Amino acid sequence: MLPIPVGFIESNVHSYQQTCKRAKNVLDFLVQKRYVISEKKWLRTRHYEVNVFGEIKHIYGSTENVIERMLEKDYISTMDYQLLKFYDMSKMIDMCIDRMMERRVDDLVMVNSDEIRLLYDIGSFAEDPLLTKEEILIGEGLR
Repeated sequence: MLPIPVGFIESNVHSYQQTCKRAKNVLDFLVQKRYVISEKKWLRTRHYEVNVFGEIKHIYGSTENVIERMLEKDYISTMDYQLLKFYDMSKMIDMCIDRMMERRVDDLVMVNSDEIRLLYDIGSFAEDPLLTKEEILIGEGLR
């Protein structure tokens, strides 16, 4: 365990929170965008207005792997995909940050090497513009 200053944690957490706000804005945009679904019934065609999640559920029958499905259908870009995947892990990251801050003594926090790496990763997160849709979908298929 290594003692690190609280300021280091707070600066990385601030960067992380700003990234989460960007992801939330992308998610809000996706939720507000509307698509029309047409279903043919016996006597007439019914039209429904849904957001992207309803569209994905209509096409695939469920919302499992919804971020990958949105990327596959070109509803989002590869950059948006990376941002949303990062945001998807935010609850776990928040719990880790809370556990670290519980160990705060004065102006120092004792952390292990994995926690330092986590702080560095969340503080310096940036989407990779060179990552292609195919690379992402093939990589997700391997998991």
